[in-house]
Amino acid sequence: VKVGGKAPISVQSMTNTLTTDIKGTIKQIHSLEDAGADIVRVSCPDENSTKALKEIIPDEVALGVRVSGSDWVKGGNNEDELVEFVIELNKIGCNFVDVTSGQLDPNQQIKFKPGFNLPFSKKIMDSTNISTMAVGMITNPIQANEIIASGSANLGHYDDGMSKLR
Repeated sequence: VKVGGKAPISVQSMTNTLTTDIKGTIKQIHSLEDAGADIVRVSCPDENSTKALKEIIPDEVALGVRVSGSDWVKGGNNEDELVEFVIELNKIGCNFVDVTSGQLDPNQQIKFKPGFNLPFSKKIMDSTNISTMAVGMITNPIQANEIIASGSANLGHYDDGMSKLR
């Protein structure tokens, strides 16, 4: 599915079933596809839901999971826990992770700057065999390509500003 730029508008939706209800979730995914959804998101609030994905997502469909590299607060998640979590995701068939961070705690102290999430993406790449997509203040395709060329991520997601106009 092409997204952004001059690509046609893509429709996305999200299931509202319990992901552990495998038959119900698959039925809802097919209903959303029939209604025209190009992208269907599935929530995995716990380990059993995450494990259920293996039965829900066909092998020929890439499975990506958004992970948080840091909570940016003392006592929050750390890089070692992140790597451990990504390794477990890979065991259940996750093909890539979208590495973001923060914006979950009012006490966070994020130092926003271009590439502020790259260390988390790089840590995953250096410690696992799973592909990463970096996000966060990536504002043009040249910057995204530089991130890939530097080995900090396999994919770079950039916001061209158009998303604010849609």
